[in-house]
Amino acid sequence: MENTEQEIFHDASCENLAPNSTKIFAGSFAPEDEIRSKDFSILPFSDPRQELPGRSPVQRFSIWSMLKEFVGNDLTHISLPIILNEPLSTLQKYFECFSHGGDMYNLMNTTDPIERLEYIAGVFAVSQSSLAHRIYKPFNPLLGETYEIMNNNKDFYFVTEQVSHHPPISAIHFQLPKIRVRGFIGQSIKFWGTSIDILIDGTFNYEFLDENGEVETLITLSNVPPCSARNIIMGNIWLERHGVMHFVNHTTGHKLNLNFKKKNWFNNRELHAVEGVLVDKNGKELRNLYGNWNNEVWSCTPETYKRIKAHSNLSKGPDSKLLCKAIPKLPNSEQYFNMPQFSIALNELRENMNLPPTDARFRPDISFLENGDLERASAEKHRLEEKQRAARRLREARGETWTPLWFDLVPNPATKKEEWLFNYKYLEQNFHKCPDIY
Repeated sequence: MENTEQEIFHDASCENLAPNSTKIFAGSFAPEDEIRSKDFSILPFSDPRQELPGRSPVQRFSIWSMLKEFVGNDLTHISLPIILNEPLSTLQKYFECFSHGGDMYNLMNTTDPIERLEYIAGVFAVSQSSLAHRIYKPFNPLLGETYEIMNNNKDFYFVTEQVSHHPPISAIHFQLPKIRVRGFIGQSIKFWGTSIDILIDGTFNYEFLDENGEVETLITLSNVPPCSARNIIMGNIWLERHGVMHFVNHTTGHKLNLNFKKKNWFNNRELHAVEGVLVDKNGKELRNLYGNWNNEVWSCTPETYKRIKAHSNLSKGPDSKLLCKAIPKLPNSEQYFNMPQFSIALNELRENMNLPPTDARFRPDISFLENGDLERASAEKHRLEEKQRAARRLREARGETWTPLWFDLVPNPATKKEEWLFNYKYLEQNFHKCPDIY
C-alpha cells in the first residue's frame, strides 16, 4: 500500500524584513548569521534531538530490480520494501514546508503584497532543497493517521490528518497569530522504467488575518510541480522538480508564476534552477525571482534581471534581495537517511506531549526503522497494511463510510470552494473517539 511520495522539504533560512530585529532559530538549528527576526521557534521544545537513535541501513539496493515488474503502473497502491523508506510519515514530512521560523515571522509582520508573494514563493522553492540528495521515501499515511506540532500556548500549531486513502488525501491546517494556512495534498506515482514521476495534486491557501481574526488577504499556492527520480536503471539517482507553480493574491490581483526548470540534456546549467515573474493586476512586471531551489532564491527588479541574464558572471544586482537560503547538508547526513537536522526531531516523543493515539509518532514501523531494526520494521509495516485492509472490508460489509475527525469537507468562506477545513475540535484534546489504526 506504499507510495513513493517525494514531497520533500528542507529547513531553510530567510532574510529579514525588519532590519533591527533580533535573531531567530528555526528549531534552534539555523546558523546565527542566516535568520534574523524575533525569537520564534517553530518546534514545541527548545532542545530537540540532534541525531536518530539508529543509523540508516548500509546495504546497497537496486530500485530497478525491485520495481521492474511494475513499469507503466501507478505505484500508489503497491507495497514496497522497507529498505526504500526513511523513518518519517508523509504527514510529518509535510511540516518541513513550514519549518522556517524566520519566514513565518516575516510573513506575519509585513503587509506589502509584493513581499508576501515573493517570500512565500522563494521559501517554498528552497524548502525543496533536500530533495536533491534525499532519495528515501516517507511512509504512506494510514487512513485516520494524524500529526501535530504545537507550542504550549497553542498560539501556533500544525495539524494534519489523512482524510482519504483511495485517492490518498492529506488535509493540513497551520495556525499562527496573523496567518492561517489551509490546504490538502494528494498524489499519484508513475514508474516509467528509467524514471519515477510523482504527480502532486494540492493547494495551499495563505489567509492573512486582521485584528479580529477575519481574512483580510488571501494568497493561493497551486499547481505544485511534479517530482521526478531519474537514472533508475544505472543507480546514480538524482531528483528534480519541473513545471510552473502559481501564486495568486486574490485580494490585490498580484500574481507570481515560478518555473522549476528541467535539466538540460547537454549540461547541468538548468538543473534545480528556478525563474519567476511577479506582476500586478494589470500584468505589469514588478519583480523577477531567480536562483536554484537547492541553494538560494533571489528577487530583483526587471531591469536588474535583464542585466543578470545578459552577463553570465553576474549573480545579483544592487536591488537584488535574498529571499531564502538552504542550510548546508549535515556532514554525517548519510548516517541518518540524508535527513536535514530539523527533520530528525519530527518523530521525537516527550512525556509531556498530549497526543492522540493516531499520531504518526506512535507508528511502530517508523519507530523500529529509526532504531535501525529493519526486520521488525518490515513486519510491522506489513501488519499495519493488513489491519487497514481488514478495517476497510469491515466498513464495506456494514455499509459504512469513513468520516475524518478533525477536518470537514465544507465550503471555504474565503475561496467559496468546497475544501477540507479544520473544525478546531482537535484543540479540545478529547481523543477518546480516535480509531485504533496501529
